[in-house]
Amino acid sequence: MALSILYFSYFWEGIILFFLINALGKNMRECGISRMEYAIFSFADTESVSFGLNIRLRVFLPSIYMLILANIYNVKFQTTPHLIFLMVIWYYVFRWFYIFYILRRKELVNIKSEITVAIIGSALACIIYNALIASSVNIWVSWEDIKTELWLIVIFFVYELLKTNIDQKIITDEEKSRNRKLAYIKNKYHRLSQKYDNYIIPDNKYDFYYPLVYAIMIYEDYCRPNATRLCERIWAIYKLKIKKQKMSLGIMQFTTHTIITDDKSVQLAVEMIKDEIATYCSDPDNYTNETSDKYMKCINKHSCVRTVLEKYNDGENYKDEVLYIFDRINDILGKSVDLDEDIIISYDDNGAFNTEKELDIDACCAEYCEQIPTSSNRETM
Repeated sequence: MALSILYFSYFWEGIILFFLINALGKNMRECGISRMEYAIFSFADTESVSFGLNIRLRVFLPSIYMLILANIYNVKFQTTPHLIFLMVIWYYVFRWFYIFYILRRKELVNIKSEITVAIIGSALACIIYNALIASSVNIWVSWEDIKTELWLIVIFFVYELLKTNIDQKIITDEEKSRNRKLAYIKNKYHRLSQKYDNYIIPDNKYDFYYPLVYAIMIYEDYCRPNATRLCERIWAIYKLKIKKQKMSLGIMQFTTHTIITDDKSVQLAVEMIKDEIATYCSDPDNYTNETSDKYMKCINKHSCVRTVLEKYNDGENYKDEVLYIFDRINDILGKSVDLDEDIIISYDDNGAFNTEKELDIDACCAEYCEQIPTSSNRETM
């Protein structure tokens, strides 16, 4: 019975270890305490990235944590924790479960790398358990124990060898990484479009509207998976009803004063995005070119989209992440939405902004298309 309880405790200690390693990696990146930067996944990052530091943390830290925990058991209960290396195995099992089923990011995972890390990390934990914990060897640094100092020197030497090897070899392949991102986005788009397409009707005039909404949705769902949103709705009972504060809720993370569902967040976000597009297109300050027809003006799509995204979320790198997903959705749909093109805005006879009138863009632009600045010119204007 006592052993059963002990083994069960290893499961929870493995979960705690998982969140500790995640928190440590995040703090190392933010504080810059490592010579080698802790790599963070990004949709928009198309360059090869070294995950060497990430791999080392997941290989060595579980065993270090196991040694500390074993010493606590030894000091507090005067006993050697039986098969404590099971905690490390539970860490890797929970890590996979968390990524595959809670975050639902299996398409983004390098399966070969994950399995290799788990095997090496588990084997290292087993070796340390049998060599140092089960045999009751004194593993703590002592000024009188020269053997301990030698042991640390050997471990450090082996670590440096492995570190060099890992940093050189554990580098994400750009093409494989791109394929994993595309598989994830494709899977998410097909699943979400089946559920929310009735709220998001493609707009023939603003061809970027439909993929833009889904790009925002996929990125927000990535940052706030379903399990996280469930916890947010529970927390919202306190924050919205008691403290009377605003909170971002639902799959679109729409800021609201009331508790809303995923469906309601999509409806509200769609209304906001449509309003922001209309507002941008009706503002004379945003016209990029004058035409001979006083009823027609030009609006740059790329500027419009970036402005809408800034209104939606002004977070760092938010626009780049969403625009990367935006481009992949266009690839999935087999469409070519060129954000460097201009939107032709028409007005009625009274000079009022007309969003309903459909125009032949090529025909409208024919007489002045050569005058419209290119994307490279706009950057320098």
